[in-house]
Amino acid sequence: MKWKNILTEERNRSLLLVAVVMILGLIILIRFENKNHLSELQETVTSIYEDRLVAKNYIFEISKKVNAKKVSLGFEDQFLENSILMNDSIDQLIQKYEGTELTGDENNLLRKLKDNIRMSEQFESKFLHNLAPAQLDVINNSLLKQYNLVILDLEQLSEIQLEEGKKLLDNSYQILESSNSSSHLEVTLIVVVLLIMIKIFSAPKKRPEREQVLI
Repeated sequence: MKWKNILTEERNRSLLLVAVVMILGLIILIRFENKNHLSELQETVTSIYEDRLVAKNYIFEISKKVNAKKVSLGFEDQFLENSILMNDSIDQLIQKYEGTELTGDENNLLRKLKDNIRMSEQFESKFLHNLAPAQLDVINNSLLKQYNLVILDLEQLSEIQLEEGKKLLDNSYQILESSNSSSHLEVTLIVVVLLIMIKIFSAPKKRPEREQVLI
């Protein structure tokens, strides 16, 4: 083999090694990307639980307490007792709900909910005064309407939880699909690297033929 051929062979070998290095670098980048995917997936799952499932439970508990007050509205003594006990509990639940991740729509609805709850508590406080039966009937009707507004706000907040939870779930599927694609590409690149390495190290090194010396 002539020196020119040997140099060409060495150059090809070097190019293959460069290709291997580049592919290994790409594999490292894919690993880093998969790590980011895992972190995003963990955040999404956490948000589904803490910001959606737990938040929906807060809404459900508030709704139960408001409905309980609504049912006891016709029984003055029972109503007053329930109102005092449940208002503090409702305030605590709202504070917990505020601590979750809220969208713009949720913030707007939450402000409306708090205003309606505040208004209902003002009507409730009037039961502490000795009102005439006619006045009491007016307060009852007004309070009943106010409770219905509160329940409507809670239902709308609950619907948002379902919508946002679905978005998070869809996002988690997209992250998984992207991670799977990256993993398949990584496996393919590893196979390519192995084939190149086999080609490099299995190719026999040829020595240059000695030129014949003419006598």
